[in-house]
Amino acid sequence: MKHTFLKTVIILFSILIVNKLNAQLVVNTGQTPTQYVQNVLVGGGVLVNNVTFVGSTSGPNWQIGEFSNGSTSNLGINNGVVISSGNVTVIPNASSQQLDYDYGANGDADLNQLGAGTTQDAAILEFDFQPLSNTINFKYVFAS
Repeated sequence: MKHTFLKTVIILFSILIVNKLNAQLVVNTGQTPTQYVQNVLVGGGVLVNNVTFVGSTSGPNWQIGEFSNGSTSNLGINNGVVISSGNVTVIPNASSQQLDYDYGANGDADLNQLGAGTTQDAAILEFDFQPLSNTINFKYVFAS
């Protein structure tokens, strides 16, 4: 009886580990920054214009993409846009060397003024929006 119970516990534990390993963010790339804003960030009832992105938008140096499956993580958001100073396609890989990417691109002048050094590989998404109602809501997460 003890032996059967122990086997059952080990099997259940193994299943939980496998499920946890498969439950990670999914990152897709390939859209333009304007498409990410219009198709992912804003919902109905919002007018968007003047979309600009500073950073790489093509592989293998993707700095912007769309994520899903966030409910399986501790982000608190199921899907959205992901922006990184590194390559967004390696974010689902927990052992990635995200900070090792060096695109040799410029940083951000505002951040350079705030800090004690020079920033590099800036990834900046900016856009103007106008809600068609009197209320706006948004969720965001800064992650590292």
